[in-house]
Amino acid sequence: MLKKVKNPLIFAIAVTTVSVNVQSAQAATFDVTSITVGNFQDLPDSTVNGITYLNQQLPIQTVTGSNGQDWRVGTGGFATDLFIRRTGVASGSNDPGASIVWSERQTGDPATTVRGSLPISTEITLQGNNIFEGTDNTFSNFANTNATDIERLDFVVSEGIEAILDRAVIVAERGSNTIHDGFQIAPITSLGNGVNDPLSWSFGSLLSINGGTWGTTNLRTASQTPPGAGSNPYTVLNDASGSFTNTASLNQNFGAVLITLDELVPQGSTIFGYSLFGFDTLADGNGNAVADWNNSTFYPTDTRSSGQDNAGGIDLVALNVGITRNNDLEPEILEREIPEPTSILSLIGITGLGFLLGRKKEIGS
Repeated sequence: MLKKVKNPLIFAIAVTTVSVNVQSAQAATFDVTSITVGNFQDLPDSTVNGITYLNQQLPIQTVTGSNGQDWRVGTGGFATDLFIRRTGVASGSNDPGASIVWSERQTGDPATTVRGSLPISTEITLQGNNIFEGTDNTFSNFANTNATDIERLDFVVSEGIEAILDRAVIVAERGSNTIHDGFQIAPITSLGNGVNDPLSWSFGSLLSINGGTWGTTNLRTASQTPPGAGSNPYTVLNDASGSFTNTASLNQNFGAVLITLDELVPQGSTIFGYSLFGFDTLADGNGNAVADWNNSTFYPTDTRSSGQDNAGGIDLVALNVGITRNNDLEPEILEREIPEPTSILSLIGITGLGFLLGRKKEIGS
């Protein structure tokens, strides 16, 4: 039976320090070697502030890991609510509420014409399922006009979920297949008194996925409809005071990695989602990382988008839709309903903007 998605309000919180054990070892993960895609959707174009949005969608249905197993993306998985943890304005960065997104272009189109839809927020973009768009420089916060000031992304399953090898997290990034940026991941092992109360969260082991070690297969291919190529044109859009403008044009592809939940906590444990951190989140003197993302001792504010061994410029693909399940080993379980992929414009027309803002939340400094 489908459970209705809760509709909590946006709210501000005070921060307490919660510890998490840190492991330096590389997680045993599986590269994603292929994907299947759903139906291509092409809705009417729209133009806002000089950017033309083609409002096209191409969702991912399944991924295949390097172990040869298929994993269901979307309605066969477990939905999450996303909380974004930002610091204040760092040197050279944008307003902390700004969004920086990327979108694929059609070959031959100008940089100001993109396949995706007008972005509303970082949360809405990341919780979509559309290989044409995502977020840019996600954990960058220093000396770059395309910095976001994001320190952590919390994907919450408030009902809880059992961590077994048949369930996994997928992280995907736009970029060349040998230089995907590093990040860290940890399970959420408890919630506070409220179902979405992060004040008393505690985390399990913090695992590092090193840059250049994952996403070695290009997943946008000529066999898809519409077809991709080894190197596709993309445009980066920077939200400056609510007006998205074109700031970069480049040619790349994207890759992904799959991390089973039993890599994060002992098998059979109950978790309440997972968190993604920048590669440079630090441990304290006792070997623990802390949950206070505004503490620059542990969450550095000089994370550059490039020029480091593991840069903070990870460009996440919009398929971070929750926790996926193994098609071969686990029967279909719907913990909560995930809407079918559709453009942001048609979503507004069907359900109203209030639904969108209720599901996607941002917690500021």
